[in-house]
Amino acid sequence: MSQNSSFSDIFEDGCDLTYDPLPENLKYLTQLFYMVPGIIIHFRILSIMLFQHRKIYMIQSFFIIFSMDSIASLTQLILDLFIQRVIIYIPQLCPSLYPLFEHYVLFPNIIFSIYNYMRAAKSIIQIFLTVNRMTCVLAPLRYSQIWRRFIPVTIAFITLSPFLVIWNVIISETFPVSIFGGFTLAYTKRVRWASLSMFQMIFMAISLTITVFTTSITLFKMRRLENRLKSSERTLCFASFYMSAAFFSAALFQSYFAFFSITAAYTDLVYFLQGFAFDVLNVGSPIVMVLISGQLRYHVIPVKSMAPKHSTVVSVTSVIRKT
Repeated sequence: MSQNSSFSDIFEDGCDLTYDPLPENLKYLTQLFYMVPGIIIHFRILSIMLFQHRKIYMIQSFFIIFSMDSIASLTQLILDLFIQRVIIYIPQLCPSLYPLFEHYVLFPNIIFSIYNYMRAAKSIIQIFLTVNRMTCVLAPLRYSQIWRRFIPVTIAFITLSPFLVIWNVIISETFPVSIFGGFTLAYTKRVRWASLSMFQMIFMAISLTITVFTTSITLFKMRRLENRLKSSERTLCFASFYMSAAFFSAALFQSYFAFFSITAAYTDLVYFLQGFAFDVLNVGSPIVMVLISGQLRYHVIPVKSMAPKHSTVVSVTSVIRKT
C-alpha cells in the first residue's frame, strides 16, 4: 500500500501488542461518559425541532441553521463513539479489525469522508449562526424577510462547501495506522499539496474571525437596548465566548498537523487533545443553545421551573421581538 502522506510517515503500521490496554480502555470509558449524554441531547433537540414542534422552530432561520449544526455534531459523535474511538482505545480489537480496515478500503474511506465532511460543515454553520444573530440586531424589521430569501442559499452553501475540504480524501486511498495500541485512519493524499488538515484549519480560522467580528457588533448594538436585557447580553457573551474558545482550541490543534514539523514523541498527545477539543465543541454546542433559549430549554426539559418567563429575554431573536 502506498503511504505517501505526512500523516502516515509519523504513525506505524500494524497493531502495537506491547501497549497496556487498561489505560486506553479507561480513556474510552471516560469519553463514553460525556458522549452518550451529548448524543441523547442532540437527538432530543432534533426531535423537537424537526418533528414535535416543527411549526415553531422550522419557520425561524436561526433554528434551521442550528438544526444542521446539531446533525453534524450528532453524526461525528456517533462515528466517534461506535467506530473511531473503539478502534483507537480498545487495543484488544486491533488484531481482528486492523486487517478488515486494511483490505476493505471502501468502508474506511466512506467513514473518513463523512466524518471530515461534518467537521468542515460545522465551521461554515458557525459563520451563518453568528451572521444570523448580527442581522437580527442590525435590521430587526427586515430580519425575517432577509433570511426567508437567504435561507435556501445558506442551506445549499453549508451542504456543498465542505466538499472543498474533503475532495482529495474522496479520491485518495484510506488506510489504518497504529496509535494508542489501536489504530486510526489516514489517507494517501493523491494530490500532494491538498492537505485535509490545512483545509480544515483554513475553514475554522475564517469561521473564528467572522464569529468574533459579528458577535462584537451584536453585543455593541445590544447595549442600546433596555436594562432588562442585560442578563441576555451576558448569556450571549458567554455563548459567544464558549463557541469562539472551542473553535480556537480545535483550530490550534488542527494547525499542528497542517503546518508544523511533527515528531512521534508529541503526536499521540496532540492527537488526543485534538479529539477532546472537538468533543467539547460537539457536546457543548447543544448545552449552550439550551442555556440561551428559554423556549428550547422548556421543550427539552418540560417542567414548569424551566418555562420561559415573559420578562426574560434569552435569545437575540426574542430580544428583537420583545422590544
